Amino acid sequence: MLASGYTGPAEIAGTIAKLFPSNRNEVYILDVSAGTGLCADKVYSQGFLKIDALEPSNEMLDEARKKGIYSRYFVDGLGENTLDIANGGYIINATLHSLFPADGDATAALFRENIKTLESEGKWNQVEFRRLSQAVLGEDGALSVHKVL
Repeated sequence: MLASGYTGPAEIAGTIAKLFPSNRNEVYILDVSAGTGLCADKVYSQGFLKIDALEPSNEMLDEARKKGIYSRYFVDGLGENTLDIANGGYIINATLHSLFPADGDATAALFRENIKTLESEGKWNQVEFRRLSQAVLGEDGALSVHKVL
């Protein structure tokens, strides 16, 4: 992915670094959809050492384990299950920009509806949104930051 110009991991790491300019070794990070650890590589290089992985694929986590970056591995997807972690902080998401326009497809509509539902329920508040030019295989990406309430 990085060879194809995927900038999401670097954008996420830079955003986390701005949010936490000091005491980075004390900041806890859960890498959701950790995959092989591309994002964790970038975050770790910024001085963040407390990183756990959440990934539903054992095969992807096997690759991530080789890096020796994560403290714990959760073989699960993001959903209703409760993990043995503290709640709170920020949710930083890098994805395709095409999920955000109102004229998007059904997947985009569901994505936007879920974001609005969490906001209306008072569970999070968007604090940053920016478009990322040609971030994923030549397509524009988007980075959103939500503060958990």
